[in-house]
Amino acid sequence: MKNMMSNFKFSPRELAYNVENESSQHKLRIFGGAFALAIVAGGLQAYYDDMSFRATQAQIHYLGGDSEYATPEMLPEKYSDDMWILKNSLAILEQKSIRDLKYLEEGWPTQKI
Repeated sequence: MKNMMSNFKFSPRELAYNVENESSQHKLRIFGGAFALAIVAGGLQAYYDDMSFRATQAQIHYLGGDSEYATPEMLPEKYSDDMWILKNSLAILEQKSIRDLKYLEEGWPTQKI
């Protein structure tokens, strides 16, 4: 590994010589690869931005009382009301310590008044 990494050490003079004498085909390959990565990254970013925008708009409409925009009945069966209640309850329980969970189970107060 050490021998291989020593091949990648360039002095500024060697680096300048390498860049100036690089073939046009190799430069085009590097440019093409960078361009392809930029296109893929831009497409994925646009998809994510659009998806998060639409989700935010749906949430705003639903919380504003626009029942035609998105309702729980429009969700697939696997996202039923019971599933959301269980999911949120689990998130709350995971934030509690073992002691607090035992206190809740026994009905003991968990905070001093």
